[in-house]
Amino acid sequence: MCLISKKWLTRTPARGILLLKRGGRGVEVLRPDAGRRRRCGGSLLLETAFGAAVFALVVTGTVGLYLLVQSHNLGSDHTRQATKGCQEILEQLLAMNFATMSAQNGVPFVVPPLHPTQALGSIQITDVSPPGDPGTILEVVVRVQASGVVDPPVNVALTTWRANK
Repeated sequence: MCLISKKWLTRTPARGILLLKRGGRGVEVLRPDAGRRRRCGGSLLLETAFGAAVFALVVTGTVGLYLLVQSHNLGSDHTRQATKGCQEILEQLLAMNFATMSAQNGVPFVVPPLHPTQALGSIQITDVSPPGDPGTILEVVVRVQASGVVDPPVNVALTTWRANK
């Protein structure tokens, strides 16, 4: 190849540097990367396939993460509703007379946000008084167990003690 003088070297903004070669048939445009493009004949297809594979992995991971977050949000919402139901029942029990509170032992209750008709909650009242002074301290446990009714399953228990003093 012969050396090209500066007057044959042209620069266009869109295509970069073009080399012009004067031959017997006129002016021939030589691109510096023309030979390289011919040697790398299938690289565009490989790059596209690799990019599509990476994109598919990212989309799969994002969808999986989104579904996991939705499941956790639903589970925490069910737990919050069950805790609120337990708290309301516990407040009603603590407002009762101490003598009549033991009659509520084993009574089921409904938590409408979790299931409108099925009794998912239970009340357990146990005498935990010292041996010499029976009937003075009661342990009150209000529990909601919703396994098989809501997904993910919920198990909430609120416990308190009440003294007859």
